[in-house]
Amino acid sequence: MNNEHHPLRRLSPFRRLSQSHRLNQLSQRFRSPYYSSFLRRLLLWTVSLALGLSLGLSGLGRDRLDQPSWSQEDPPPDASTVLQAPPQNPDTCRMGVYITDLRSFDLGEQSFTADFEVWSVCPRADLKPLESFTLLNAVSWSKGNSSTLEVANQSDSFTSREVLYWSRTEISATFFYNWNLRNYPFDRQVLTIGIQESTQDVESFIYTPDFEQSGYPRSLRFSDWEITDFRIQESPVIYDTTLGNPLIQEGKGAYSALKVSVELQRTNLISFLKLTAGVYAAVALSAMTLLLGEDHSDRLGILVGTLFAAVVNLQVASDSLGQDGEFGLMDSIHVLSILYIFSAACISLYSRHLSEIGKEKRALWLDRQLSLPIFCISFTILNIILISYAAIVG
Repeated sequence: MNNEHHPLRRLSPFRRLSQSHRLNQLSQRFRSPYYSSFLRRLLLWTVSLALGLSLGLSGLGRDRLDQPSWSQEDPPPDASTVLQAPPQNPDTCRMGVYITDLRSFDLGEQSFTADFEVWSVCPRADLKPLESFTLLNAVSWSKGNSSTLEVANQSDSFTSREVLYWSRTEISATFFYNWNLRNYPFDRQVLTIGIQESTQDVESFIYTPDFEQSGYPRSLRFSDWEITDFRIQESPVIYDTTLGNPLIQEGKGAYSALKVSVELQRTNLISFLKLTAGVYAAVALSAMTLLLGEDHSDRLGILVGTLFAAVVNLQVASDSLGQDGEFGLMDSIHVLSILYIFSAACISLYSRHLSEIGKEKRALWLDRQLSLPIFCISFTILNIILISYAAIVG
């Protein structure tokens, strides 16, 4: 057999030297600090993974051992021994609210006043929610006429009862409300009236809203507002305390509450025109100074006066709306006007400089043909953008 083509032929001396050289290079590479640290990390990762898998499997085995196992021959234990019995159904009364008047919208004092009637329809005489409720976020309130009647049940509520107990009372209350005037005069407000049960928690008693009869008279009108939506819902109030109630074992207390929401939209824009007329007049005068030509002293005097008027008008608008801590549409309009008046002053100073160095024609071109159109058009466009955004967002 030809030794040259044999698969087990011996290597030539040259090949043996090259192979040994490669082995020496590999051994030196693996002896390097980089590969040594890499091998140590790989070993640590492998050991950690093995320990993690062993601990996980052992925990899974313990979980399986802790679980109860019932054979198919033996019946499962009674569910009452495994699960806690569900709580009994709480008592309930049908509650409704009818708003008769909304007034005294005080932006400065952050409040509004509402007159409304509250009624309850209960299946038992011992349930008296109109004697144990409280008003949420109320600054002051008082009760008016109250009555309770035992009436025959001719409704679709509590059909198993032949007699129901109907109670009603009149309430006048002033509520705290944080008026959001950021988009004034296109703002929309949601006035909220909250009625909460103060004695029994939700496990003992809950309100059932009377959706059909709750509401407001359609003849209710305001000079600046329009009612766009009315909603009533039951929303429990949860406290991080039991309020000292010995019947509650846990650290939190939950009480049933009615939440009445009335959405208002402003319809009168006259007040907006009154508050912005001064600042718009100041900007118009500032634009007119660009037509005065070379009389730069008068121009600067007018600009100083318009700037002062814009700052004063901003303060008046803030005091009228009572929104010192927020930046809204009115603030944006006034700040933009102040910046444009200041830019008109800068243009006047540069135009005066051109006139002093003998470039009167260039100064007139700068004032009347370049600055005046850009001043008027850009200010109008920016105001349209600001007002349109406020009208859309509301």
